[in-house]
Amino acid sequence: MSKNYSYVKKIKIWIVRQLRLLEKYTKTDNIYIIKSGIEMFLGSSLGLVTGVIMYILYSYFLSTETLGVYKYYLSLYALFGITTFTGIDSSLGRSVARGYDGSLATAFRQKFFGGLCGSIIGLIIAIWYFMHGEKNLALGCILISTLAPVIYASSLYGNFLVSKKKFTEYRKTVLTVGLVSFCILVVSVLIIRNPVGLFAMNLISNTTIIAAYIHVSRRFVSNEKNDPELIPYGRRLSLVEFIGTFASQVDSLLVFHFLGAAPLAVYSIANMPVDQVRGFLKIGSAIAYPKISAQSEINVKNILHKAGLMMLVACFTAVIYVFLIPIFFHTIIPRYNESIAYSQVLVFTLIFASPTTFLVTFFYARGATKNIFVFNLVNYGSLILFNLIGVLYWGIWGVVYASFANRTLIWIFAILQVICIDKTKPGLSRA
Repeated sequence: MSKNYSYVKKIKIWIVRQLRLLEKYTKTDNIYIIKSGIEMFLGSSLGLVTGVIMYILYSYFLSTETLGVYKYYLSLYALFGITTFTGIDSSLGRSVARGYDGSLATAFRQKFFGGLCGSIIGLIIAIWYFMHGEKNLALGCILISTLAPVIYASSLYGNFLVSKKKFTEYRKTVLTVGLVSFCILVVSVLIIRNPVGLFAMNLISNTTIIAAYIHVSRRFVSNEKNDPELIPYGRRLSLVEFIGTFASQVDSLLVFHFLGAAPLAVYSIANMPVDQVRGFLKIGSAIAYPKISAQSEINVKNILHKAGLMMLVACFTAVIYVFLIPIFFHTIIPRYNESIAYSQVLVFTLIFASPTTFLVTFFYARGATKNIFVFNLVNYGSLILFNLIGVLYWGIWGVVYASFANRTLIWIFAILQVICIDKTKPGLSRA
């Protein structure tokens, strides 16, 4: 036993040494990246597996019409986030990384009361749907108005764990509650065929997640210091992200209203595996956020170097995906084989999306509101315009083309923003 332990220890030492040597090329703390990345990866892996299984169940047990309406509910639920000051999430991460743990309670109140205002709007929309004979859509809006405020506000607790670098606790919590939530959804899709009932169970499963986050996170609140910049900065970001929340759902909204529920189901199935891969590639940006926020000076050239490495990883991932995804569809979801071609094109948007997300993380971490505003204006404005033109002229393919064009445009624009940063700006350097 002692010999085996010694052998394992030697391997570990050798790996650490190699990672340190590679830092000359990666220009980052490889030990931190690997250790934190594994924790985040394990925490996200369950979400990947359960997400794929759920879409497989949807494809087998739900009609395309039902799945399309259900996806539309999820888009409406995402739009509700507009009223909950979405910028507070990023602002809280920045505040906690700087030692202001008391900002968690303040951020929660801000999001919750904003959500209550959103509930009023949701109920008005529900009445409008009822008056036009769309009872199912009205019921969906009522469910959102009832449960969304507390769900959105409580999601901050998961963000708090990441900002405190409590990656192990985050992973354990995600795995535990994710499994519970998954079981609830599986039972629901096997029993319920109505999109309203499925959506209700989805929201209920989310409450188990937020309850666990709250329970775990409270143990790590080490002080009651409140960041005076939390609310002002968060509100500025919220104004910037207002159009972004809408833009993130514009593809689903346009496909549903112009093409119908069934085409939305086809597009959603095509986008599902791409979204799962995108979630993994975002891990690097999530890990980098606390580090960048805590640094007093940032090397811009180093930031661009890291973004380039992330692009290489995304490119390799996309090529592998193109060859493997047909096997997945033919074997697991043969009912949606028409989604394969859409999915193979969509995955190449990750080549630009992954490094762009990292560059934008840099702006958020440094509080560069002007850069964020200009970037988001170009990003979300072009996304809405491209999608509107695309769906009207080319249907689903138009939405796919719009996504690719938008990702390419904002990647170029993000790089130009970083390069053009004023040398005299405090906390930044080009060396």
